[in-house]
Amino acid sequence: MQTDLPISSNHRKAELTVLKLTNTIESIRDATSSPTQSATGGHPGNSDTCPPQSTPSLSSIHAKVPTRTRNTSVIKLGVYQEEIEHQWPTPPEWSWKSRWCLRSAQALQHPEDIGKLMTNWPMVAGYLKELLERLEDPVGEGKGIVEQGDGGFLVEGVGKTGFDVSSKSEPWRRGYFQALMGAAKAAENLEGWLTDRKQRISAPAEYVVGPSNPRPKPMPAGQKKVPREEDCEQASPSPEVFYMKILTTRGFDTRQKLDAALAYADWLDYKGLQDTASDMYNWAMDIAASGSPVDAGKVVDVKTGVLKNDGKALPSENILRVSTALAVYHARHNNLPTALSIFTSVLKARRSLPPPPPGTIMPKLPSLHKSKDPFRYLFDSIKIMLVPVEYPAPLPSGNEPPLRTATSACDEAGLMTYIGEIIYASSSKEKGLAWTRDAVDTAEATMLELGESDRIPRHRCAECLRVGLENWKTMVSRLVAKAEKEEQESIQNAGRSWFGGQKQIEAKSVERKRWEAENLILDDRIRRLWPMIDGESGLEGIAPNSSLFLVFDNLDSRVINADVFVCCVGFLVNGTGIPEVDFDVGESYAGLLPNSPAGNSSLFFWFFPSQNPKAQDEITIWLNGGPGCSSLDGLLQENGPFLWLPGTYKPARNPYSWTNLTNVVYIDQPAGTGFSPGPSTVDDEEGVAAQFKSWFKHFVDTFGLHGHKVYLTGESYAGQYIPYIASAMLDEEDEKYFNVKGIQINDPSINDDSVMIYGMFCMSIDTRVDAYSDNPTAPAVRHLNHYTNVFALNDTFLADVNSRADKCGFNKFLDEALTYPPPKDFPVLPEISSECAIWDDIVAAAYDVNPCFNYYHLTDYCPYLWSEMGFPSLAGGPNNYFNRTDVQKALHVPRTDYSVCGETTIFKNGDQSPPSALGPLPSVIERTNNTIIGHGWLDYLLFLNGSLVTIQNMTWNGAQGFQKPPVEPLYVPYHYGLAELANGNAPEPFTLIAGAGLLGTAHTERGLTFSSVYLAGHGKLRINMSC
Repeated sequence: MQTDLPISSNHRKAELTVLKLTNTIESIRDATSSPTQSATGGHPGNSDTCPPQSTPSLSSIHAKVPTRTRNTSVIKLGVYQEEIEHQWPTPPEWSWKSRWCLRSAQALQHPEDIGKLMTNWPMVAGYLKELLERLEDPVGEGKGIVEQGDGGFLVEGVGKTGFDVSSKSEPWRRGYFQALMGAAKAAENLEGWLTDRKQRISAPAEYVVGPSNPRPKPMPAGQKKVPREEDCEQASPSPEVFYMKILTTRGFDTRQKLDAALAYADWLDYKGLQDTASDMYNWAMDIAASGSPVDAGKVVDVKTGVLKNDGKALPSENILRVSTALAVYHARHNNLPTALSIFTSVLKARRSLPPPPPGTIMPKLPSLHKSKDPFRYLFDSIKIMLVPVEYPAPLPSGNEPPLRTATSACDEAGLMTYIGEIIYASSSKEKGLAWTRDAVDTAEATMLELGESDRIPRHRCAECLRVGLENWKTMVSRLVAKAEKEEQESIQNAGRSWFGGQKQIEAKSVERKRWEAENLILDDRIRRLWPMIDGESGLEGIAPNSSLFLVFDNLDSRVINADVFVCCVGFLVNGTGIPEVDFDVGESYAGLLPNSPAGNSSLFFWFFPSQNPKAQDEITIWLNGGPGCSSLDGLLQENGPFLWLPGTYKPARNPYSWTNLTNVVYIDQPAGTGFSPGPSTVDDEEGVAAQFKSWFKHFVDTFGLHGHKVYLTGESYAGQYIPYIASAMLDEEDEKYFNVKGIQINDPSINDDSVMIYGMFCMSIDTRVDAYSDNPTAPAVRHLNHYTNVFALNDTFLADVNSRADKCGFNKFLDEALTYPPPKDFPVLPEISSECAIWDDIVAAAYDVNPCFNYYHLTDYCPYLWSEMGFPSLAGGPNNYFNRTDVQKALHVPRTDYSVCGETTIFKNGDQSPPSALGPLPSVIERTNNTIIGHGWLDYLLFLNGSLVTIQNMTWNGAQGFQKPPVEPLYVPYHYGLAELANGNAPEPFTLIAGAGLLGTAHTERGLTFSSVYLAGHGKLRINMSC
């Protein structure tokens, strides 16, 4: 008799089995969805791409791969193809090769369903190109199709019109239609792309080298091939080739032709061909009218799209679709009266639809619900392999009036949202707001009524609810701002009014409070509903032009970054509404998130998702130091998307913005720093790291950044923060939240003040010296001698401090410590006296010569330029930008007396943790093998040589210090911007010459890089941003 294991053991074994099979199935997508790589995606080539050429042949598998691996690969491939066949069924009568092409192309067009972030359009085009060649071959799978007319009709610029496929079966025709529509969508996305037919790669034209483009953009990292113009052809024909083929093919039903007509019209409108787009919408109405069972003229004005709603006849589903599309088209072009008339007529018509007769089975779109439960996923995977695919019945042609179903209310909610936007923008803001409220109520109620099995209807309803909430938030926020402005104006006018001034102020105050109260209630509702929306809406929830506010505000149609799965309405910053900034800063989010599980404390952040597709799986954290200095200093003066440098009157675009390369978030931490409410409750770096980890988990959950690679960077006292935070994150061994891949610390405080500021090197904690005066100053004189022309001190003073440095043993100490490799017996400073406090004397003498001496940046002279960050200055100008009420409102923070480096004491009893170089920094270097320490030569506070001495007495990855001198040149090519570095001998003119050339040094050993910049001071990125 067999003895059973305990239940817990059985369960654990089953769970491990499920996880193994789940991992196997998940890995299929990576192995099959992108067979080859190109400049920006795979390209399957021009022949025999179904299955793709990168799939090994059977003979090569037998020759090179062990039997077990070979069998596993075949199983993986088979499971994956079965899975996507169930989700996107293909006509059963087609050959296996054609079915492979269609299902693979369909899967690639739904990246969120196959574990990808973006569609690989070159792959889609390649699959469908071969599929169409096979289907249109009259002696192959196209047997029975015929050309219309004698040899077919030719249209200039388009080619042959469609075939007569009426003799083919409905599944064949449906699959052919799907292939043509997919090819059209691929063509839209590949406009301006070229394919190098010899190297088999595709890329936008600006990456292709040739006579017409002698200086192409550099290829993305990891792509060694460069497409050549002489070997290139268009990556895809024009979209109209495929749309016109559908519209002229005989055998497609009305719904299919209408799909093509509306998609073609939308593309023409996007291209700015408004007249042609209008003609195509008219053609779409003709198509819908031709299939109507009643005279279309009795139900709709075919010229305007306004439905007549006379109660005698109902419009068909196709007519309703065309009218709605026309309304959106008119709204885009600010023809609001016509758009409003059409929307309201469509809403009335949909509300008049009859319910389905009893016993009616409504057609459903095929969908494969993926459970997050591993046992359910295993069961579904086995079921996929055992249960044959059932090809779905065709959808209705759309010629009949639709019936009222459970999801009809969602369609109405969408129409109400459009109507609310138009009324708000054109006539009555309160009426428009009322329509929007009703739309949200309708969508929410419908979602609650729908069952979990109604995946696609719930998905559509979630979209309506998301857009409604976004619009509602936008409307109320604007009304709050308007009320505040009117209240301020009434206060200013009260002094000039003989009577009634106080009553006017009170009325405006009541108005402001009314909208602020609604804003608070709405925020609470959004927090309550957003988990439900996020679980349904997926990537479609971030599609462009889902709201007409983009049109009314003359904003662009930029797609929100694909990694931000949660559209955080309460945090969204209006990129065109940031005070004083006269350009669109782009997509960003700002506000407060909790930094403790209890939620009783919070940190401020400003998050900028990048438009760089290669940054979709990473997040870079920026921290300023202090302790207690706001990270907005780094944003506004170093690496943010806009700069406001000292002595300037307005912000400017930053060509070196890190957001061009990666997703960046700036955080004010610990509590009590910048916009983060105090008081601080930390005593040491372990407390800082614990609170930051809690905040970061909230941040990752809020923006859906799970599993992203994490990079931490900052400057000054962040050299203390970052190693401790990175170490605490790495200790968690949780890549879902804390997938730390590297750190960078600039002009960092990584050792005792006596080492970094005054130069004494004490690796023993017990000998730390905390006072800022009467301390030895080893590097101070050597740095002074390097910049005697900047200090402009007299020869007598220079001779005196050099003599004192020799007597104190500083020069000998530096000569011995700064050797490569370091000596086995590392030197220690000799006994010192007050005569060795040279740094204080040098700074005092420098102030006598230059009253505006700045030890943060040695080359500063009087007068101090005014600073928008609020630093003291001797000249007037804009000051303390972030202390403005309108700026704080734009960033979603309560009214705060902002100071870039506040008076709040972060560590009441001083930071009780050892310096990071004596603590976690060596371990972080070893665990990431990707650490950068950077220094500016013009920094006279935290000395470059102080960091080098620290490094030379630090042990990591099996050795002490650098083995070679860090002297390799840091050369930046001449270029136009951070994202477009050109080669060094490219012709002029360059727009950013000052940021190029030999700028410093960079040296790497065993996972640690040390860089220096000649013309930078404390905050080295402030001057030489190109580094």
